[in-house]
Formats: sequence, C-alpha cells, structure tokens
Amino acid sequence: MHDSHPTVAALVGFYLGLAYAILVPGTWGALLAWVVGQERAEQLFPWVALTLLVPLALLIPRKTRRLAQFVWLGIILTVVVVVGVGALVFWILLKTG
Repeated sequence: MHDSHPTVAALVGFYLGLAYAILVPGTWGALLAWVVGQERAEQLFPWVALTLLVPLALLIPRKTRRLAQFVWLGIILTVVVVVGVGALVFWILLKTG
C-alpha cells in the first residue's frame, strides 16, 4: 500500500469511521452487560460517547487531520444510513400492517 497516495487516507478514514460507528457501541454494550449485568449496563451505556474523543483528538495534529475528517465522515454517514433505513422500515411496517 502506498502511504503517499492521497486516496489512502480517504479510504482508510472512511472505513475506519464506519467500523468505529458499528463496533465501538456494540462492543461497549456487550462488555458492560457481561461485567456488570444488563440493568447497570443500560445505565452506563451513554458513556460510550466519550470514545468520540479519539477521532476528535485526531483533528488537532496537522498530520492526522485529513484522516480524522474522513473518520468523521464515515461515522456520520453510517449513523445517517442506519437511522434512515430504520425509519423507512418502520414506516413500511406501519403502512402495511
């Protein structure tokens, strides 16, 4: 892989953001439920938002800024697609049921 190619940061950042948006909350929830039980895990789950400080911190240094921008793009687009598809499926279920 050629690190100097301008597309590498874009592709790696976007897919890293996509994976970040899916894997981090899922892993956090599973680990919490396993360690402290389901009820306490539900109370502690919002703390997963602190993990967003990692891609936010990547925006500060000049060397990682381009990568961080694409990480955020991946995170935001993943959330938009998941919410959009969920809303569409919910609407279809309401209309056909």
